[in-house]
Amino acid sequence: MKVDNNAMNKQKTNVLIVGSGAIGLLWYSHFALNSKHSINCYLYQSAKRKALPDEIKFTNINDTTHVIHSNIITQPKSPMDIVLVCVKSYQLNQAIADIQSIICPKTLVITTHNGLGALNTQSNQYLENNIVLNMLTTHGCLKVADNEIKHTGAGISHLGVKFDVAEKYLESNKQKDIRDLLHTILPEVVWCDDILSKQWLKLAINCVINPLTAVFDIKNGEVINPEFTSIIEQVIDEVVAIGQAKGISLDKVQLIETVLLVAQATANNSSSMRCDAQQKRETEIEYINGYIHKSGQELNIPTPKNTELYQKVLALTF
Repeated sequence: MKVDNNAMNKQKTNVLIVGSGAIGLLWYSHFALNSKHSINCYLYQSAKRKALPDEIKFTNINDTTHVIHSNIITQPKSPMDIVLVCVKSYQLNQAIADIQSIICPKTLVITTHNGLGALNTQSNQYLENNIVLNMLTTHGCLKVADNEIKHTGAGISHLGVKFDVAEKYLESNKQKDIRDLLHTILPEVVWCDDILSKQWLKLAINCVINPLTAVFDIKNGEVINPEFTSIIEQVIDEVVAIGQAKGISLDKVQLIETVLLVAQATANNSSSMRCDAQQKRETEIEYINGYIHKSGQELNIPTPKNTELYQKVLALTF
């Protein structure tokens, strides 16, 4: 696979956003407002999803509101340089299948979603000729309506290579180009050589905050209450054990401290899992506590607390 290191500097970069949830529209809005940076940004309209709005009402972190035209396409006329897939974990494989004809060998694919184990074998085959990056973000964004979002909290996005084999194709100057472009659009973006460890850190946080807020119908900040201390310790113990069995070194004390800090920093937020459960929508539990539960079964490692939370969240949406 040949990578043109100067592609981003020679001509306009074509960017496609797949997913019209809060994070997808957040990135699209920032791309649209930074069009002076030689970027063509589009929103992908899937034939299987309801029609996207013609305009997006976007309120930024400084409470300034912009009305942004939706540059919607179903099949691009030009090759896409970057495809940013911002969908829920359970939507990822269908999204990749929907856009497989759009992805050419030079297309850089970036996925951002919660949890682990979302890509199936077919999706991996669709992407085998591409450089695929994972992006983890801590930006807070609220989707007020189908055509309205509010950026509720500035965060950091960590970016790194998903498949080890892709590293030899992604020279350091190319990494810098990608990171610099995204950082210009929506700071802060940080290149991460070990994105998998970051994913496990986020998984541990999600394994605690998401199911607890959904099951007990509470805001994030209430997770730090004493009645949840024992549950948090049990969940993290099990995550650490599964991580260790998979070659990931995690520190229990540090993880618990991080979970509590995140809960405190987002105290007034309602987790996406809680919102989904309230609306009786499918949640990402299969790829969060469900991932720990299924890994435990495969590795013969008990995960009673993660299994309990997994089953309780599943019951909320039926």
